[in-house]
Amino acid sequence: MTSPEISKSLLAKLGSKEMSLPQLAEICARWTLSPGCWESITIKSFPTPPPEWQEYEQSSKEERAKIKPEFFQQDSVRAYLSGRNMVLASNFSHYSWLRECKKSIQDTAENFPLHKKLDEKIIAFARWLNIWYPRQKVSNLETQEQREPMNPEENLVMSIFGGVIV
Repeated sequence: MTSPEISKSLLAKLGSKEMSLPQLAEICARWTLSPGCWESITIKSFPTPPPEWQEYEQSSKEERAKIKPEFFQQDSVRAYLSGRNMVLASNFSHYSWLRECKKSIQDTAENFPLHKKLDEKIIAFARWLNIWYPRQKVSNLETQEQREPMNPEENLVMSIFGGVIV
C-alpha cells in the first residue's frame, strides 16, 4: 500500500468508528518513527544572507533607523527573509509534531525506546529554536517530568536514570 492509500484507509476506519482518534494518533506517531519518515525530520539551516542584509545586520541601531522601507523590498532581501521564515516555520512545526507524537504513544516500559528517540530530537529542535527564536522560549520540560513509576520495569529505568523518565 502507498502512503495515500494507507491514509485513506485509516481515515475510513476513523469515520466508520472502527478506530478512535487516540488510536489514529498513535498509528501516525509510530509512522513518523518509521525509517523513511524519521530521517526526513531534520533541523533545517537558514539560507545564506545576501551582502545587503549582512551590511544591515552590522550597522548600528541609528543607521538601521534611517534605512528606507524600499530596502526590505529588494528581491534579494525579500527572498532571504522569506527563506528564513520558512526555515523557522519548518523547524517549529517539526518540534510541535514530535511533541504530539510523544503524547500519542503510550508511556509504558516497552515504549521507552520510542520516547527516548523522540526526546532526543525534541531537545535538539528546542535548543535550535531557543537560539534562533529566543522571543518565544521553547520548553522541553515535558520530556523530563517526574512521576510515579507504573510497573517494576520502570522502577529499574528510574533507578538507572536517576528518577527521571525521559
